[in-house]
Amino acid sequence: MIWLEPAGVRLRWIDGDPTDRPPYRTFGTMAFHRDIAVLDGLHGRVRPKEVVEFYRLLRARFKMRWLVAERTGRHRIPFATQIECGPFAGWWAVDLTRFDKEEGHD
Repeated sequence: MIWLEPAGVRLRWIDGDPTDRPPYRTFGTMAFHRDIAVLDGLHGRVRPKEVVEFYRLLRARFKMRWLVAERTGRHRIPFATQIECGPFAGWWAVDLTRFDKEEGHD
């Protein structure tokens, strides 16, 4: 038996009122596996404040514990550490539970 579930979302950062559908400045896709969000194809500019808001959203809405992302060149993921070994070596990982503690929800 093969069971496929819809487990991904399209990510867009926009400026202005989202009901007006302004052009987005950042785009990416995410796939979810258990409590891990895998971010892929992130293009564009994200402000530091928005990164924290995004991480909190992943925790609150999707119950994610980890965010992992592959970045190339000098691109980094804020608050992430680079994975050193295994199939995701070179990728970046963020423990999203750290934002629970900062908010006092541990």
